[in-house]
Amino acid sequence: EEEDLLILEGPRVTSSVTYPQIGLSEGWNMIGVMPQTKFYVNGYDNDAEGPSDMIYSQGYSSVEAMLKAAFNLTDSEFNKIDCIQILYPAPYGVRAYDSSVPWFFWSLKFVMPGYGCWIKLKDGETHNLHYREP
Repeated sequence: EEEDLLILEGPRVTSSVTYPQIGLSEGWNMIGVMPQTKFYVNGYDNDAEGPSDMIYSQGYSSVEAMLKAAFNLTDSEFNKIDCIQILYPAPYGVRAYDSSVPWFFWSLKFVMPGYGCWIKLKDGETHNLHYREP
């Protein structure tokens, strides 16, 4: 009988790290949403319930402002990103931001901790993502 093997590479983030840093490379990168805060675009704060132990919730005027805050990005760092996708459980499914399409196609109106996130950097770009405390 053949065994399945999963090999994961990259830095391990532990609870002892106060401000974890994750290196992102060109193309798709999978990370976890770590800040224990629900970030949302104003008007969408009731679209998804956060974990019961989440004590912070912050609203923003636009998708771009929300994503910059959630991932601690400056304008120039945000401009390196092509796409962000987060997979939530039903009924929400995959929510996405894609810089190549008009804003009204973006379904990513909230970011919550504890979910898998795919970030696609533009060709030739790299970035060290620095999470922050809430």
